[in-house]
Parts: sequence; C-alpha cells; structure tokens
Amino acid sequence: MDIIMDGVLTLSVQGVEPIGDVKAYHLHFSQADIDWDMWIQEGKQPLVRKVSIEGEQMMQDQAGPVKVKKAIVTSFDDWKINAPIPGEKFVFTPPADTPDGGFAALTNQGFGAEIRWNVDDLHVCIVAKPECNNMPGTASTDQTDPKLSDLTDHIFRIYFMVHDGDQHQSGGDVGHNCATVFIQ
Repeated sequence: MDIIMDGVLTLSVQGVEPIGDVKAYHLHFSQADIDWDMWIQEGKQPLVRKVSIEGEQMMQDQAGPVKVKKAIVTSFDDWKINAPIPGEKFVFTPPADTPDGGFAALTNQGFGAEIRWNVDDLHVCIVAKPECNNMPGTASTDQTDPKLSDLTDHIFRIYFMVHDGDQHQSGGDVGHNCATVFIQ
C-alpha cells in the first residue's frame, strides 16, 4: 500500500459503479502531475478490476510547445482465485541436451565464474531518485538507503545476467537467472 500512496496528494471515494458484471468502489487519486483511478470490487473478494491513468505533458513540435493528454486504461476481468493447478505443472522434464547425470556431471573445462554478494553491502531504493534510475524497490548506490538485510519480512526478486564475451567469434553466450529471496 505504501508504494501505491507514494506521491498521492489526495484520495477520494467516488462511489460504487458497475464494472462488467460486478460492483466496484471507484477511488480517485491525485498526484502533482497526474490523476488516476482504481476500481476495487465490492464484497469478500476486493480485487482490482480496473485502473485508469490520465495526465498532461508539455512536448515540443515544429510549431512550438504542445500540451499532450495521455490516458492508459487497464481492465482486470478474468481473475481466477484458488484455481486448481494440475500436478504435471510441477514435474521437471530436463531439456533434451542435458548431459547424462545432469549438469553436476560436467567436468571442469578450465573456465568458470562465481559471483558472491555480501547482503550488508546491498542497498535498496525506497523512493524514486537518480541513484536507482528513479525506480523504487530496486538496487541503490546511495549508502544512506537501507541495507537489504535490514528490510525484514520482505520478498525480493533478484535477477542477474552473465555474458562470456566473444570467445567463439559468434557474439558470445549469455546466461541469466533469477531467484526469489525472503528476508526474515
């Protein structure tokens, strides 16, 4: 909820409105340079049903400055709550090119990489600012931002990519992966 309210100057309930076949609370949010609306379903399942963002921006064209109005509307109308997940979705089938015995059977071919991070050296941006490309919730170079290890009861998705250069004169290879980390 903190991220949704970040930068909000006013919030008002506009009433209850039909969205598709359900009734939803219409919430209107105002920020310094943009207004947006959210409709949340009434009842036992308070699901977001629709979000609408509207704003104006001054742009330059050949004739001079022009005020441009922007609108983005997204509907969420196909929620499946507690839908059964077939058991075969949890079965791992290794790709056809997996070596016999799995990847642990590979031998040391004289090159490799290991990456280690000290969690106390990683900082997380809480508010939008240049040190984190104006994206709250991402890594920060600002040492005054909280350490990742200080943010207990948070879930983080860590994504990394490794590129081996052009060792085969064909552009090199790239590997990427992600991990979900829960800090208690």
